[in-house]
Amino acid sequence: MEINRERAVRLITSAAETGLIEAMEKLYDMYNSGTGVGLDYRKSLYWAKKCVEQYENDYGEKDEHTLTALHRLAFAYYNNGQHSNALEIDEKVYELRSKVLGEEHPDTLISLNNLAYEYSELGNHKKALELTNKAYELNYKLLGQEHPTTMTMLNNLIYEYSELGDHKKALDLKRKYMN
Repeated sequence: MEINRERAVRLITSAAETGLIEAMEKLYDMYNSGTGVGLDYRKSLYWAKKCVEQYENDYGEKDEHTLTALHRLAFAYYNNGQHSNALEIDEKVYELRSKVLGEEHPDTLISLNNLAYEYSELGNHKKALELTNKAYELNYKLLGQEHPTTMTMLNNLIYEYSELGDHKKALDLKRKYMN
């Protein structure tokens, strides 16, 4: 059987352009990962935006699918080096997930971590530390100390203390929880 990748991409693109959300998501994934096409973050961003538009039109701003699409859009902005845009989207997703799902929902905690990460990327380590500490405490409460997500949050917390020059606090946390 012959594989014609170009034809396949044209067909998926055609379906996406007619509003088929699954095709839009597929194109986002393909360009974001370089699977079947050349890695192209610009095109990935384009399709992430189209997905958000379609989900907002079909389901509204607070729908779980829309929030997931917004999360992908923030990631696409991040991959394109547009950290201010990613931060804006991450703030929106965190705020909406907090309202819709609750502060302690796993998806909300992921959004909180993403928000902290963007603040860190933009050099606002004080705000990143505040949000990372909150994410760590909530994960610790919900999942326990040994859970991989909690440990990731702890690692992020140690990093932020180091970035702020509080190496003693970073080292103390590392010794206390990682030994």
